[in-house]
Amino acid sequence: LPGEALPPKTPQAYEHARLQLLRISADTSRSCSDLLTDVARITARVLDVERVGVWTLVDDDKALRCLHLYQRSSGQVFSGTVLRSEDFPVYFLALQKHRAISADNARTHPLTHELDHAYLRPLHITSMLDAPIYSNGQVIGVVCHEDTGPAHQWNATDYAFAASIADTISRLVAEEKRNRAEGMVALYERQLRELHRMEALGRAAANIAHDFRNVLSAIYGFSDLIRTLPDAGAEAQGYAQRIIETADRGRLLTQQLMSFAGAEPVAPRILDIRNFIESMRSMLQVLIGKSIVLLIQLPPVLGRVLIDATQLERALVNLVVNARDAMPSGGNLTISLQQTEMDQSDSTQQVVIRVTDTGIGISEAQRAHIFEPFYTTKGQHGNGLGLTIVNQIVTRAGGHVLVESELGRGTTISLYLPCIAHSEALVEA
Repeated sequence: LPGEALPPKTPQAYEHARLQLLRISADTSRSCSDLLTDVARITARVLDVERVGVWTLVDDDKALRCLHLYQRSSGQVFSGTVLRSEDFPVYFLALQKHRAISADNARTHPLTHELDHAYLRPLHITSMLDAPIYSNGQVIGVVCHEDTGPAHQWNATDYAFAASIADTISRLVAEEKRNRAEGMVALYERQLRELHRMEALGRAAANIAHDFRNVLSAIYGFSDLIRTLPDAGAEAQGYAQRIIETADRGRLLTQQLMSFAGAEPVAPRILDIRNFIESMRSMLQVLIGKSIVLLIQLPPVLGRVLIDATQLERALVNLVVNARDAMPSGGNLTISLQQTEMDQSDSTQQVVIRVTDTGIGISEAQRAHIFEPFYTTKGQHGNGLGLTIVNQIVTRAGGHVLVESELGRGTTISLYLPCIAHSEALVEA
């Protein structure tokens, strides 16, 4: 780019960059994604930062979705990751109150410190300068300037430049919505509406589950008393044990209902999916038993994603249990990872987790309903919440689920999760 050779943080660099930004915002011959990359490259150079991200508010302003994030050192572009206000309430409130969020030390700053362990520390980020994006007087997103290394000392010139970047981005975001990204954002909004509809149903079920859990506590208590009676015969103790085992199934159902309702606390953080799945190997082998061969295929490097670790574990366990149940006579279960581009017109990256079995398969008619709550193909042995919960978890993380199956030949369920960082960007929190 012209001006790339100019030293950063000089008056000439700022002025030259503003002229470039004016030309970019008026350019109608190139894709908005390319224009956003140019804006981010110029901004990263002038402010001397590692990452420049454009995030837009979605889900009635309760979430930020990454529209375009440029990583200077690798030249990579990312998109699709979701931050939710319920997980980072202080930061979301600050976006509405401040023209710029200036954090020389982002890990301790009162407006950004809640991002520390989940986002900042794993990506080496030490300093942030974030400017809300306005449209018709309303905040519609934020431009994030993030740096690694020694803390930045942001000054008034930096603030003004960040604000001008946000104004330029506002025009580009409006254009982007009229093009390809509108379809993607609209699709995600539809997914969120369906997610909220399911959660409303889940909350009603969770209220019943809460009361049922109290009933189960009494059942456990009386069953234990029967088992410990000194004059109880072996037959009575056996019946008490069967009651407890049945109650265990009820307890599992209540846990699933609470998860379905979104009632459990969530703590998303940036994960190395490769190491995460490797750490689950022993547990998964126990789950499937000895008649099924477990194959785990992991690439040497993989991008990072932002997701709650406990929820991701629950999603994988649900998929593995479903695969096991689909192979009552044994078979092969393969878990593989891949990093792929979102589509041919987009260079942003996704991590794909595939769970493949060689079981009985799912018919086309069944596939049309498998994400619906309480729909099950297992009869009395299933509760119909496993795949619904998987879909909720992945959607909340900004991804989607794809199911491929053929009767008698097996099923592959793929979890597509948006990358937020290059594979080498992770450090231990």
